Amino acid sequence: MKICTVEGCDRKLTSKIHCSKHHSRFRNYGDANFTKTAPTGEPLKFFEAALSLDTDECIDWPYAKSHGYGVVYYQGRDWVASRLMCERVNGPAPEGLIDAAHYCGRGDKGCINPKHIRWANRVDNSADKEIHGTVNNGTRNGSCKLSEESVIYIFSKKGFVSQSKLAKQFEVAQTLISAIHTQKIWKWLTCPDG
Repeated sequence: MKICTVEGCDRKLTSKIHCSKHHSRFRNYGDANFTKTAPTGEPLKFFEAALSLDTDECIDWPYAKSHGYGVVYYQGRDWVASRLMCERVNGPAPEGLIDAAHYCGRGDKGCINPKHIRWANRVDNSADKEIHGTVNNGTRNGSCKLSEESVIYIFSKKGFVSQSKLAKQFEVAQTLISAIHTQKIWKWLTCPDG
């Protein structure tokens, strides 16, 4: 019997590498070892201390995370720690500003420094990600199946080689080839002007 790969777990595998409990945690939070932080205790103390720190350096969240963002239990619910920090420092999000954006570009690394966080709209937050190089597109995307060179080659064959033939050659779906040809994806590489 194969057992879960999480250290200390002796449950039977229900996915390729995890038991059902750890697979569910990985699917929901991006971390098989994710646990909710307690209503009181060290995480909340750390958060409160970070509120009063006067530093320009990032303050990285050392406790539970979901997809890199710190998670803290506060007033009866789970919060993304940086979002809670933004609300505590800047007040509730004004209308139209729904993202707690980071000046430092390290929100996905757990930064909760109050000096680094502000309210922003989705467009501004996305522009920040482009500037900081933290956008998960192209080869930075975990489910990426093609290299940049392959995408450029596929785009160059538009109209010369059938999409189904290219799909077989690169072992991907024909719909992916179509999305490249119509510039729905990888458009920063496939743009005819660039």
